[in-house]
Amino acid sequence: MNYQPIIKGRGFCPNPVAVYGIPEIADSISFPDVVGTSGYCDYWDEQIDRCHNGYHTGGMFVSGRYYYYLNFCFITTLKRGIHHPDFVDLDYEFFNLVEYVKENNKGIICIKPRRRGLSEKGTNGIIDYGMRFTPKGYRAGLCAGKDEYIETFLQRLKYANANRPPELRLHYDIDNKEQFRAGYDIKTEAGMVTMGSGNNVLARTMDTKPNVFKGELLDDCVFEEGGEFPILKKGFGATKACFAVGDRMVGTPYIWGTGGNINSSMAEFSDMYEEAHNLGLERFEFYADRLFIGCFVGSTNEDGQLVEDVPYLEAEFAGKGYSREQIIGCEDTQRAVEKIKERAKVLSTATDRQLYYAFLTDNPLDKKQLFLRFTGGHFDTDRLSEQYIRIEERKTPPFFKFKLSWKKNENGTLIIPLQVERTPCGENDSYDGDFTVMLRHFPVDNQKDLDVGGIDSYDQDSSEKSKSLGSMVVLRRKGNTLKNDEGHSISHKRVVVCLVRMRPKRKEIFYETCLMVSVMYNLLKNVLVEASKPMIIEYFKANLGERYLAKRPLSFESENSEQRHDYGVLLTSSPKSKPQMIGVLQNWVWEESDECWFLLIISGLINYDVMQKDSDWDEVDALGVALIRDIDMKKNPSTLNDEINKSKLFETIEWEEDSNGVLVQKRQASNYPYKNSMQRQFHDDLENDFYDTDDET
Repeated sequence: MNYQPIIKGRGFCPNPVAVYGIPEIADSISFPDVVGTSGYCDYWDEQIDRCHNGYHTGGMFVSGRYYYYLNFCFITTLKRGIHHPDFVDLDYEFFNLVEYVKENNKGIICIKPRRRGLSEKGTNGIIDYGMRFTPKGYRAGLCAGKDEYIETFLQRLKYANANRPPELRLHYDIDNKEQFRAGYDIKTEAGMVTMGSGNNVLARTMDTKPNVFKGELLDDCVFEEGGEFPILKKGFGATKACFAVGDRMVGTPYIWGTGGNINSSMAEFSDMYEEAHNLGLERFEFYADRLFIGCFVGSTNEDGQLVEDVPYLEAEFAGKGYSREQIIGCEDTQRAVEKIKERAKVLSTATDRQLYYAFLTDNPLDKKQLFLRFTGGHFDTDRLSEQYIRIEERKTPPFFKFKLSWKKNENGTLIIPLQVERTPCGENDSYDGDFTVMLRHFPVDNQKDLDVGGIDSYDQDSSEKSKSLGSMVVLRRKGNTLKNDEGHSISHKRVVVCLVRMRPKRKEIFYETCLMVSVMYNLLKNVLVEASKPMIIEYFKANLGERYLAKRPLSFESENSEQRHDYGVLLTSSPKSKPQMIGVLQNWVWEESDECWFLLIISGLINYDVMQKDSDWDEVDALGVALIRDIDMKKNPSTLNDEINKSKLFETIEWEEDSNGVLVQKRQASNYPYKNSMQRQFHDDLENDFYDTDDET
């Protein structure tokens, strides 16, 4: 989501209590005698009404819970100590989203950088608010995968209550590590009677048992540090009945996750994030360029002094006559990115690399970085991080973006043999759009076996069922004529020259794009497909692409393999193809990753989890499959012998659009574009003679 600064109306002041303090007529701590006076009652009636119903200021509406958070809640930061939260646009967006999901029976799932105060918002603006301003019977659930997160949250909640004005302070008649209940006992003629709202907070550790809230009804339920839940999916599923009436989500779940915690638990969180729509959840995703100290108007440092480093905002607002209250809380995300990258560059030269790794994971600038990890991976961390830095420091993109299309005759029919036309994308065009590819190096004419392709595909159109994207990697083999940016030969390295990574509305678009890339790079018999998703293989067969498919790599199978498919490789632990692929990837990372300029591949290698069968690291699997094809070949690159006019082989082929508008091979009555079996055999014999690579034995 692209952030746009929110311009307020003149006189905007969402936090009058925090700015001006409680007036003497209502300050019962400093002036106890004011209690019960008309001025005292009027003031607190007004404040409580604003906390319930919201507050209009400067032409804008501030929700009741955000008003409460800004004016009566305190947060703690290093050196600055205890203080009211600053108004900032990101918090305004967050609390507006809370109101939206409550009105529309939804929940929130959020992934965030560290130290952006989301737990404080959850403590103060959700549960603490609910305990005070929700009618009797309010019940909140708090759960986490580890005891320490529960304990920390409850400590914040207890601390928050102690720092409220007496008029907003609660008494707890139950106060232990599993429950807070608002109430107090009074003595009557009938004995002791419990009074108060009876509102509850129930805290549970959800490490192995998902049904910790079984039988409860919850108005709010916070899943703290969702990336460290070993059973997050099961826990959410088991708890859903606690905040649902029928199929309506009456209560509100909140699932927080922090970037950088990449483990099996984070994989569960990642899955839920991708499936948010199906789970009735709204995503709230923000990166380190938001709420960055110093880079928003009104920001203060650890000494409480105003620090505003917002040059790009100043340039944007110049000459528009905005008053200070109109731009309070506006964020200079461009300057924040610069400062983050400046700091990262300094840390990257430190002897202790862990300082740099920790900074990157704590300050992610995009979705990929949110899920980065630099420890415990399968591939060499230092090699990958060095290349990651080199790519990030580039001032110009390291690849070109092109849209591909088939070349056609004047009458609109396809030119046969197939030919591909590439059109440069505009600066702002998306690289994952239909028929769009990323090119680092261009195809080389009249070369045979110079490039190989690897494809990790999918069979289902709907990405809601899977977070996997389709990926294709074209790898230029050793013996090439490439030079690096310094002009030195890199013919001894296998270099990624092209990357496709997309999931368009129709899978056939991805299949067709891969076929175009195969034609463009002349990948005859050199496109190896991950065979567990075979529909792309059938597409190639049906659309004159069979000649590009690579045979099953027998050298990557166990001796007793029972596989019988003709094309592609099955990445399984048994037989041995998956472990072998990891091995060849590890070798490539160590020796050749310094010439890979696709950040998607480098970050994918950093994050790669071999145990996940359905992941968003498909570009890594596609690279691994391409490496398998390279190793399984028996021939080196050579000059193509062009003695046969290939166009004669395809004179009988016609093309048409199917019901989805996808180009497919037009079938004749024989269900094949050849008049008889002899013609088909003649075609196959010619093709095999011309394209034979002598690598299938």
